[in-house]
Amino acid sequence: MIRRKKRVFLLLFIIITALSAQAGAVNAQSPSKILKQYHEGRYKAFLVNDLDLNLQALIEDSLHEYDALHLEISLDLQDFNTADSAQFTVHQRAASRVDGLESCEFNLQDANILNLTLGGTPVSYEQGQDVVEMFFPTALASGDTFEIDISYRVPIRYDHHNGGLIYGESSNVLYTDAEPYAARKWIACWDYPGDKVTMELTTRFPEEYLVLSNGVQLLDSLGSDGTRTTRWRSDDPISTYLISFAAHPYTVVTDRTAGVNNTEVHYWVYPDDAEDQTYDFGRTPDMIEVFEDHFGAYPFNKYDQAVAPIFGGMGAMEHQTATTFGAGLVGDGSRSYERIVSHELAHQWWGDCVGPQTFAEIWLNEGFASYGSVVWAESLSPEAAQAVLEDQEDSYFYEFSAGLDIPLYNPPLAYIFSNTVYDKGSRVLHMMRYLVGDSLFYEGLKEYASAYAYGSATTEGFRDAMSGATGYDFSSFFDQWVYAAGYPRYTFGALNVEETIQGWRAIIQLNQTQSSGPWYDLPLPIKLYGDGEDTTIIIPVAAIAEQNLIFSNLPFEPYTYQFDPEGWILARHTYDLTGSGQKVVQFTVENLWPNPAGGTFNVDVNLIRAGGFKANVYDLLGVRVADLASGYHLPGTYRFVWQADRKLASGVYFLRMQMNGEEAVNRMILLR
Repeated sequence: MIRRKKRVFLLLFIIITALSAQAGAVNAQSPSKILKQYHEGRYKAFLVNDLDLNLQALIEDSLHEYDALHLEISLDLQDFNTADSAQFTVHQRAASRVDGLESCEFNLQDANILNLTLGGTPVSYEQGQDVVEMFFPTALASGDTFEIDISYRVPIRYDHHNGGLIYGESSNVLYTDAEPYAARKWIACWDYPGDKVTMELTTRFPEEYLVLSNGVQLLDSLGSDGTRTTRWRSDDPISTYLISFAAHPYTVVTDRTAGVNNTEVHYWVYPDDAEDQTYDFGRTPDMIEVFEDHFGAYPFNKYDQAVAPIFGGMGAMEHQTATTFGAGLVGDGSRSYERIVSHELAHQWWGDCVGPQTFAEIWLNEGFASYGSVVWAESLSPEAAQAVLEDQEDSYFYEFSAGLDIPLYNPPLAYIFSNTVYDKGSRVLHMMRYLVGDSLFYEGLKEYASAYAYGSATTEGFRDAMSGATGYDFSSFFDQWVYAAGYPRYTFGALNVEETIQGWRAIIQLNQTQSSGPWYDLPLPIKLYGDGEDTTIIIPVAAIAEQNLIFSNLPFEPYTYQFDPEGWILARHTYDLTGSGQKVVQFTVENLWPNPAGGTFNVDVNLIRAGGFKANVYDLLGVRVADLASGYHLPGTYRFVWQADRKLASGVYFLRMQMNGEEAVNRMILLR
């Protein structure tokens, strides 16, 4: 039997500050505070009588003695904008997993039970704070099915912080929110993610209210009494925290179908903001097709997004086939929060179709969905993807520096929506891709998705699926990056070079200086630069504090080097070149031509590292006369052109270039 000890959940939310008009103008490709604000909106803290997720997993896996199969939920509420509670009827079908099952427990919180029957016959039960235990007249054998009908009233809540059945008074939206354990606040159910069910939801509201829920719409009927009856059904298994509905006098916009199965896409938007909200959702079909290329076919029959005041309007929730999206994230017509649109869509693969066995596995949801934002950004431009990756890195490091040092797997329940879970989770996937390459990485994801489709997965299962699909043993990687907390801090020493019979040999001392967490053995990319030549070498690293990285048989003499030029590795690093006379080169000027020139100068610059690069032209008095470049640049060779203003006189001018503290000045002669 499941323990009867009462659980007390205290939901604490970080208050989301109002966004300024300036923040609203930030686009999805630039580093911004958007994701940080989004995480804060999702950042729920729970006090659970010292119950950790490992114990919770034991409760769910070992003591859940029946298999929840199907839920039919009915709600008749014609006056919800004035009511303080709602009456539900739930029909549950389940099957015993053991011989001699004498009772079953299901979750229901803050409810006034009106009636409870087993197969139509009243039975005895005990009601606790969030658990109801129902007693069978005769013990069941393994495989026996049983059906429960229960009617009850639950509160309609007006505070989005608490989850459950929520009414937004100013926006006139009735909606639900349940992650992780608030489905029990409106549905009588076994409220843990690993036991998925099929479901059906029937609602009766005033006729002006359109209702969105999961799966397929079976009924949308107007009655003679001014009411609308709607029925939705999901035959695809669904975790209880993903069951939802949203009711409002919506305008429903149908976009083009998308993907290999012509998936229907709809936006349930506020009538007054329909055009702008539709525009902000408008690249959803393109996202589906990008994700299908990387993750496999979209796994459900349709994809809807409904606007609601969820998390104060500044969050979103990946309800299966029917995402609920914060009204503050759409409507300005700028697609400023498109990163979150892509995040929630990616959840349909990761978290919905492939769900977590328990919330100890939450990174399999949130880290994967956050990496979906990277995949979408890559389809737009390399710069957009780099901006997302750097934003995720900064967000995780910020949280770590504030004292939150937790692992990806089984984080404390208070922090299952932390930046560590979202952003470190995404960056860990990026490093797995670095280790095996794009083709094997995405093939592995597809095989993992296929193996656990419409079911529940574990971190161990994901690790083994990826190892099997790629041939790369991820055991050590997961021990260091998933099961342990923290990240590496690398200090690289001077480049020592000698010539040998086989070619040039280079040695760099590497120290790992992290104060907590493991030593890491992740192979590292090092780019070596010579006179007009360069090469990137992936070099093995031992899981020790100090070692030498040795590069043998080089075809050229290197004079400088760079760690991780493409930004794959989640780490902090510094260069300790004390006493070596060396410097870390940020960029080189490859060519400046013609010089002298009659008015047009070209300069080719090789940016060795990513970062902010500026190129300005000054006259002899130090007055800036032209700006050739500014802002963030990825590594690569760039050509900048100075077309001298006709008002400038002949003479000497100076091209000043700056990047990450390094500066170069070149003289140019203008001849008129």
